[in-house]
Order: sequence, then structure tokens, then C-alpha cells
Amino acid sequence: MKKFIALILAVMMVMSVMAGCTESAANTPDTNVSETDVVETAEPKYGQLQVKDGKLCGEDGKPVQLRGLSTSNLVYSQFRLNDGCIGTLADDWGIDIFRLAMYTYEGHTGYPTHKEEVMGILEPAIKVCQDNNLYYIVDWHILYDGDPLMYKDEAVEFFSYISETYGDDPRLIYEICNEPNTEKTGYEVTWEDNIRPYAVEVIEAIRENDPDNIIIIGSSTYSQDLDITAKNPIVGDNLMYTMHFYSGSHGDELRAKTKVALDAGMAVFVTEWGMTDSSGAGKVFREETEEWIEFMDENSLSWCMWQYGSNVNEGTNVLASYANMEGDWPEEEYRESGLYFREIMDRYQ
Repeated sequence: MKKFIALILAVMMVMSVMAGCTESAANTPDTNVSETDVVETAEPKYGQLQVKDGKLCGEDGKPVQLRGLSTSNLVYSQFRLNDGCIGTLADDWGIDIFRLAMYTYEGHTGYPTHKEEVMGILEPAIKVCQDNNLYYIVDWHILYDGDPLMYKDEAVEFFSYISETYGDDPRLIYEICNEPNTEKTGYEVTWEDNIRPYAVEVIEAIRENDPDNIIIIGSSTYSQDLDITAKNPIVGDNLMYTMHFYSGSHGDELRAKTKVALDAGMAVFVTEWGMTDSSGAGKVFREETEEWIEFMDENSLSWCMWQYGSNVNEGTNVLASYANMEGDWPEEEYRESGLYFREIMDRYQ
């Protein structure tokens, strides 16, 4: 979907990132965390996740439904990724999944061009998720690049590193191509020619280090064409497919496409959805959102709502731009979507 980020905010955030970055090895992503630094914490809520009979299941083989939030661009969200903030989301808001949206092609904030700076935000955020016993999605956030093949080599390098370093953590979930699309490329991006061959290679790189954790795959048209993917899905263990929607823009047609995939036995995870239209900047659509919540509950679809963490005054943002950066937010620091999100989450407590 089209997420507008204010230019002034971007410059301010990037200047802060640049000031705090450190040097890293030339051939691997920058990191302050090694394999030996991965801390043992409490047993994950559902243990080792797995895909069974087209459903996301816990270690006991029973279907589970995870619910949580997605960051905006990690660079813009970094100041609310500390233990106080994430602890509030886990303990007070009741989330059990948190998506870390690491943009790829976004000029001064994309991984391919600013690897060290971005990894310097991502890896501490992973540790905070581990410390708060949250499942977490490491999201290769394709959007403005459109074609996953554009940065395939960088993706293979990145996921090889992530799987080698964190692959023993059962909380880790990989999302390998957020929203492939034709609109940003100027040429057609298809499942057969672009997304599938990319996904096969990245999955192979991950499985060299991590045989178990869930891998989530995107589809064409901003991860909405699951009906096309269902004609020739990738075969493998613990593979899922994402679907993205925004309540004000998508409805019955996308639900029908998703049902095609589900009926074909594909496991679906809604890694990104919003209460507004697809611009992310409009009003909250409550009635339409309730239809989607019902659909996800009926089909036991896990989900992450967009967005948390940035200072951008968009309808999707759960917090006001002036919300504190320590957590335990009072209601006056919520936006409408934040209040509604809390209302939804309270139903499951």
C-alpha cells in the first residue's frame, strides 16, 4: 500500500541514525549481536510454530491465531522500540506478535544502501522482542522497488545472516517479500517470472541454517493475488503466504481471492492490514474493519496491524505524534486507530 512519510521527518530520523552508527565487517550485515548473545528467555507462548493442514499451529499441533502490530519503517519507528514501549504492547495491550518492517528500496533508509545503519536498529529491536517473549517477523519490506529480484542478492545475504544468527529462536518468523507490485516498476511483476524464483532462492538460503521456523511469502499486486499463487505454490514445510488489506479499500473481492488460497490448502498470514484506506492517511472504517476481523477469526488467520512507532500523523498510526517514548501511554496519546485496536484486543483477553 502507499505509505506517505513526511520528508522533514525522514531527514530528522536519518540524521539521528547516522549519528549513532558503528563500523561493521565488509561482507556481512552490521551487527552488535552475535550468535552467543541471543538470550534464553521464557518458553514462547505456543512453542515452536508449524504449518499443519493449511493452518498455523503451535508446537502441540493445534491451530493458533497470533495478533499484533507492525512497525512503520524501522528507521522512523526506532525511538519507540525500547523495552518500556514493547513491554507495554506485550503486557498491557496484549499483543503476541510484532512485525519489524525493514524497508529495502527507500533511498536514505533502505537496507541495500544503508545496511549498517538499518541493522543497528533491527538487531536491538529483535532482542527487545525476545526479552518480552514476543513472536517477531523480520520483514524484507519490498515496496518502492516492486520487483523482489531487484535486490535478490542482498536478500539472500541478509536472510542467510538472520537465519544463522537467530534461527534457533522459535519466535522468529521470516517475511521475505512484503508487497511485490507492478505500479512502482513500470513493468509487470508476476508470480511465475519474478516472485516465485526469488522466493525459492531465499527459502533455500534460510533453510541451510534454519529448518523449522515459519517463512512467509508475498504475491503480486501488493500481496493480494493469492488466487494466482494458488495455481503453482512453492512446496515445502512451514511455508505461509501473506495477504494485505486496508479496510477502506478492500472487501469481498479480496476475501474471495483469499478463500481460493485457503481452499487450496495454502496457509495464510495477514502480516499487514489497516483500518483506513490504502493511503494509510484517511479515516478509520469501523464497519468494514469488523467484517475483516470476523473473516480472520473464522479462518484462524494471524495478523499484524499497520502501524506502530513513527511520529507521522496518519490514520493508521496507533499513537499520536507527541506520544511519549517510554511506554505506558495514557489514552490522550492514542489516535483513533489505537483506541479501536485496544478495543479489538480486549475481546481476546
